[in-house]
Amino acid sequence: MIACSNKHSLILGNDNRLWACGEARHFALGMVDTVDLLEPTLLPDVSKFTNGNVVTVAAGNKHSVFVMQDGTVYTCG
Repeated sequence: MIACSNKHSLILGNDNRLWACGEARHFALGMVDTVDLLEPTLLPDVSKFTNGNVVTVAAGNKHSVFVMQDGTVYTCG
């Protein structure tokens, strides 16, 4: 699955891991020292977010939403 906005893109792999590219502040999940990504990059595990159990994503103009297998919803941006 791919979700795109005008500033970033989110790619959800068959293994339920999330990749991203574009302006980092729109998908950073509170990560410090974020750098805009010019090519798809696997998002790291941070705080309560564990990459690998994502089921769907949405990319808006200045935000992102990730829904996990257990129903947890993360928003950022």
